[in-house]
Amino acid sequence: MIYVIATRIGDEERSLEAIDEWIRGNFQSWTHPIENLWVVEGPYVAEQIHTSLAPMLGPRDRLLIIKGGTEAMWHGVSADAARWFADLFPGSLSERIPDDTEGLTR
Repeated sequence: MIYVIATRIGDEERSLEAIDEWIRGNFQSWTHPIENLWVVEGPYVAEQIHTSLAPMLGPRDRLLIIKGGTEAMWHGVSADAARWFADLFPGSLSERIPDDTEGLTR
């Protein structure tokens, strides 16, 4: 299953480090293409992700978990993120882009 996980910490004295570590440690396939946003592939469902991350969140923090679809488009992400998207979404609209380097940061 593919999920988009977006976070925002409401207290400037705290960081997303614990959340980042949990995601990296619990998903073998992920990309972090934009600050505070992860796209992950793995066996967890949204409720399991939320239950795991909830203890790391403060009252002013924000968390959004969305089950991903079958298409992906991107622009200006890192080369690693672009490759991850291209590999994970081989049948997506991205195949219609004539230049296969579209979306890669130059």
